[in-house]
Amino acid sequence: MIANTKTCCNCKIEKDINMFNKAIANKDGRNGTCKICRAKYKKEYRQINKIEIAEKKKEFYNDNKEIISEKSKKSYIKNRVSILEYQSNYSKENKKLIAIRRKKYYEINKDIFAEKSKIHYKNNKVILAEKGVIYRKNNKVSIAIRRKNNREINKELINERKRNWYQLNKETVIKSVDKYRGSHKTQCNIVSERYRTRKKLLLSTLTFRQWEDIKKHFNNRCAYCNKELPLAQEHFIPLSKGGEYTAKNVIPSCKSCNSSKGNREFGIWFVKQKFYSKIREKIILKFLGYNNETQQLKII
Repeated sequence: MIANTKTCCNCKIEKDINMFNKAIANKDGRNGTCKICRAKYKKEYRQINKIEIAEKKKEFYNDNKEIISEKSKKSYIKNRVSILEYQSNYSKENKKLIAIRRKKYYEINKDIFAEKSKIHYKNNKVILAEKGVIYRKNNKVSIAIRRKNNREINKELINERKRNWYQLNKETVIKSVDKYRGSHKTQCNIVSERYRTRKKLLLSTLTFRQWEDIKKHFNNRCAYCNKELPLAQEHFIPLSKGGEYTAKNVIPSCKSCNSSKGNREFGIWFVKQKFYSKIREKIILKFLGYNNETQQLKII
């Protein structure tokens, strides 16, 4: 008669016969140690002999690469639905664990990943560029949010990198800045004027395009003396007297008129000049939206 129970030779506990693996060599047809004890032993053995097991597996795989690949393909095709279902459930239940594993694996194999990505980029440069353009168009908001969050989280690190990069490339930066300022004098002047106006807590909205339109309106000549000379941005109401840096308070002026007027009021200064013209006075006031010495249009 076959016994329904058996005592484990390791933990010495009497257990159900099904708790022991089958073993043909033994009289009762079951292993001497229970499944739990065998599992513990195997786990301990794997931990102690981790490197040896890994090397053996690697050797076996290299020797039987094609057979293993063929078997795994057949197995995947046969059990595709159940495999995908299992993978989906596992990834949902173990999100954090998977993320930690991936991070560890990336840190260990950082150089390999970098090399692979370089090769992949070289071979697929055009396709990746096209994909990047499409992705950025479709995900503008999410990209902006991610960048903002990244800047906030890594603020100190980013600033440190910028400082280090500047110290290493100081001379080239200074040269490129000087070059840019030389070829974009007007744009740089607008930026500095905006900054100066904002410091005084005044409205500052003049753009490069607006300045170009203002010059065209006065035929690229000085609004005061009508001479065709290098033009400066003249604050009709001086900055010191609350004059804003806007399209309704800036007119083109030659350097001579600009320095001559200074902080004086237009009505008092312009009348005393040799080049005074009633017609030009009306043109200036009309452009700025003045009627009976009061500006009718809202400053923008």
